[in-house]
Amino acid sequence: MVRTPQLSNLAAALQALSGSAMGDEKTNCDESALWRIAKWLLLTLGISLFCMGLCTVFIFPVAVESQIRKNANLREGTEMYEKWLNPPYKSKTEIYVYSVKNPDEILNGSKPEVRTIGPYVYSQKMGKEVFAKGNGTIKYASFELYTFNANKSCAECSLQHKVWIPNIVFQKFVEAASNPSMRAAQAALTSQTPFLEVSVGDMLFKGYKDPFLDKVCSIPFMSFICEAVLDLPDKIAFLADSNNTKADMLKVSTGEEDGGETLGQIETWNGEKYVPDSWWSDEFSTKVNGTDGSLYKPFIDKSDKLYIFVPGLCRSIYFIFDRDVEYKGVHGYRFIVPSNLFDWSRPENEAFCYNSGKEFFKKDEDCLPKGLIDISRCRRGEPPIIVSLPNFLFADNIVKDSVVGLNESSPEHDSIAVTLEPRTGVVLLVEKRYQINIAMWKGNEITAGIDLSRMRSCIVPVISIFTTVEIDDGSLKLLYDRLLNVEKLVSAFCITTVLIGSLISGVTVAVMCAKSSRLKRLLEKGQRQLARVSVAPDQTEKPFSMNHLNSAVH
Repeated sequence: MVRTPQLSNLAAALQALSGSAMGDEKTNCDESALWRIAKWLLLTLGISLFCMGLCTVFIFPVAVESQIRKNANLREGTEMYEKWLNPPYKSKTEIYVYSVKNPDEILNGSKPEVRTIGPYVYSQKMGKEVFAKGNGTIKYASFELYTFNANKSCAECSLQHKVWIPNIVFQKFVEAASNPSMRAAQAALTSQTPFLEVSVGDMLFKGYKDPFLDKVCSIPFMSFICEAVLDLPDKIAFLADSNNTKADMLKVSTGEEDGGETLGQIETWNGEKYVPDSWWSDEFSTKVNGTDGSLYKPFIDKSDKLYIFVPGLCRSIYFIFDRDVEYKGVHGYRFIVPSNLFDWSRPENEAFCYNSGKEFFKKDEDCLPKGLIDISRCRRGEPPIIVSLPNFLFADNIVKDSVVGLNESSPEHDSIAVTLEPRTGVVLLVEKRYQINIAMWKGNEITAGIDLSRMRSCIVPVISIFTTVEIDDGSLKLLYDRLLNVEKLVSAFCITTVLIGSLISGVTVAVMCAKSSRLKRLLEKGQRQLARVSVAPDQTEKPFSMNHLNSAVH
């Protein structure tokens, strides 16, 4: 049998194809098995990393909250307890003193004109003495120690510097002489002066004594008036109770029972839940609400009202959210005392409106204009002390215009604010600002001895106090090390694992898809080749059959 060249070539090709196919099939089988294992391992790794990062995003905040709440208490021996007991914060107080420039003209109807001297800079050390603890509460008294820093004070800021201020004792006799049953008190006014010249050091902390008081009260018929009218300390100092003296006794919650929700909340003040009823006119206004301002609950919300009790104001006040801030690299919430807190025309503030019967700015006024707080009733001897924000911030214009020489008021410079780290409640910055004034009232029909009929009743500034309390470097470092830096690391971990997991999974799926597509193309190519082999031969050639192939092979 004769073999044609065509048939010989085809037979050789088929044999080669058969051998190659068997070798390739073994190799491909090995590669396919390895790929099947690798692709599922890679997919598992990628998905695991992705899920790990995603889960950490949700689990970590829960763990942080649990840890913060666990530590948000005043349990003895804890770090929070020690820092609360002996605050390491950096504190500085700047005091501006106002000296009356025109005392004689005021008696003739002129507006008070003041000269500002300052700042007198004081360093401040704070501490607490614990008297009892138990049942989730702790009883303590706070103290502050002020130390004058002449180097940081103004050039003329000597504690021996003399200033003119309204005479509180004189005003007490004016009140007495305005009472028809005590007209004899008018005689005491002849031995008094409406203004006194005192040293700054005495008026702030040491105390000054009225030079005419002993002389007046030694008059036989005046002694009973002095006893009835004057229950003032022997020496008068506007900040005497603030320096190196233990303040009021407070009993507060330690926050142990509720994850810090009631941390520092005052339960009693000097053993009472309310201030005396004679101070304010309803139950809510006399209730002691909030903390002492040194502690705040964790996880503060922007909608929260943060109450603090201020013994110096004889009442509780509250802060509202102002804005997000960044302080020393820490994100914080800035809370401020709202401008309407001292607006007595608002229904929620009516109980703080005190009608003393004195007229200062308007006829038949029920109480002082907004922005002025009469605290005389909660001070020994009821001295005519009025508290406001510096430069009469948020007060009526009639009040601001009544005194010459003050600066323009500024909410940024003159308001009270506190900046907190919202999750821990840690105090980052406190800006405590207030102004002490003396109410000068011309009385009713005071003409004997001294004529006050031409004098305009007015509120005269005496001192403005600006206290700044900042978080100390040690506490700031702890905040970074235990929370902020850990959060950054966890955040980086979450982002990295999610990205790597996504990348591994994505690349693996892409390769799988590519291989699947390549296999599909190979199958299609093979089908096309088979189809070409089975196509009918050209009409010019003789048909080829398996018989030809068999004969060629054999």
